[in-house]
Amino acid sequence: MGTTTALSAVERIREAGLLRAVGMSRGGLTMMLTVEAGLYGTVGATMGVLLAVPYAAMFVKAGSGDVPVDIPTGQLAAAVVILAVLTALAGLIPARRAARVSPTAALATDG
Repeated sequence: MGTTTALSAVERIREAGLLRAVGMSRGGLTMMLTVEAGLYGTVGATMGVLLAVPYAAMFVKAGSGDVPVDIPTGQLAAAVVILAVLTALAGLIPARRAARVSPTAALATDG
């Protein structure tokens, strides 16, 4: 997820330049890209948990039918939060880099 968010910020340099040209501040652009990265992490971790928990429960039940399945909801919630924070931090450096580019230079780039 960190690599995806880093590439997302780098590949969208023209969009960042356009937002800066219409008046968005550097801090606002950095915050927007960092929050977006955190949302990617939250959605990815939540989808992973929602898909993995039922399959893990079925696997445990199929292996030994007598074992009770205990889902550690607190640990799973903590993992989702930690992954969201780590993904936001992974997007922070590319977001700062994108915010530092002048609007005219960003709009002049290809792609």
